Amino acid sequence: MSKRILVCSIILFSFLLGNFNIELGFALKPFMITSFFLIISLSLSNIRSIQLSNFDYMFFTLSIYGGITAMFSPDIIAGLRLFILSQLCMVCYLSTTLYFTQLKYSVQEINHSILITGFLFNIFSFIFYFIGLYTVLNDGDFGNFSGQDIFGLTIDRGLPRMIGLTFDPNFFVMFNIIFFYFLAFKKRNKFESFTFILVALAIIFSLSRGGILAIALPIFYNFFQSFIRLKISKRAIRISIFVIILILAIALYMGDFLYIILEKRFGNLGSGSGRTSLINTMFELIASNPLFGVGWHNFRYYNNEITGNYHYGHNTFLELLTELGLVGFFLYTFFLIFVFHRAYKISSIEPTLSYLKYSFWAFMISMFFLSSIVNEVFFLYMILIKTYYNALTHKI
Repeated sequence: MSKRILVCSIILFSFLLGNFNIELGFALKPFMITSFFLIISLSLSNIRSIQLSNFDYMFFTLSIYGGITAMFSPDIIAGLRLFILSQLCMVCYLSTTLYFTQLKYSVQEINHSILITGFLFNIFSFIFYFIGLYTVLNDGDFGNFSGQDIFGLTIDRGLPRMIGLTFDPNFFVMFNIIFFYFLAFKKRNKFESFTFILVALAIIFSLSRGGILAIALPIFYNFFQSFIRLKISKRAIRISIFVIILILAIALYMGDFLYIILEKRFGNLGSGSGRTSLINTMFELIASNPLFGVGWHNFRYYNNEITGNYHYGHNTFLELLTELGLVGFFLYTFFLIFVFHRAYKISSIEPTLSYLKYSFWAFMISMFFLSSIVNEVFFLYMILIKTYYNALTHKI
């Protein structure tokens, strides 16, 4: 492994360690620390300016608008904290992108770094998960740890769910989207195949309905598209067979416990784990102020006032429509369109990078089940897009 790839892997890995932060009134995360050193490094070089993309301008506009709405909201502090976080993430994202482009990282170097990062993220996640599982089983009863996070494990309604190095099983799957699709449709060597198995198992062990759906739907789309064109590749068939065998093997191994999991995770689809009440509250708030919203990061305040529950909306798009209204919703929509257009353009130039398209759709599906307007893993995705584009077109 070259020094360049090692440095790139460390930087990428730092974006996945948000759960390991220092509380300073805000969460000081590892990627912020690495970005600080990158800014120092860049300041010592002859950097005069950086050319921003359309989606950079659009997200910056969305953030400024969100900050303005926060000033007129009942929970001003919450809104301003998200505004500051969004600006900080933008600085970290731009400094990382500029660092990679100035050093002229190639597509091969970025790909190698993604593989190493995916392996490290999941191998450490499994280590934390099994330590947590051993701790719980040593006590003998999942019920004694209900609602608790134990290392890389969380006990949710009596079920052991994998959170790895993150804080939530649904976000854990979201953090694995890039790695899954990077490995899914490529010709893999032994190390890549082993890493792919780690990623697939980790996603299954999360027991995340929304996360698994976000992973599965783009695969089905790819398979269906190949079927329509009568070009079902051997690789697509192998992936399908692998997933089926993996699920069957887990089912046979887990026995009755699998039935309990299915009953608890899918037996309450109608209630959506309390999401029905959240959606009703969001629609009520949207109707009260459809144009400008109730203020950035203020849904939890209103939800607490209305229902007595201080919960997120668990749907990025509805929550954004609630907080920022139609104005903010359209800004965010254009931001996403610009991001996808760049991902599509990259995959057109270099078909081996088509995983960026599938990752984008998986992110969109996962956002239907999460509150993630400002999320470091999507900024990581944008870093990859800009770095790939620079490597392919020699532009920043």
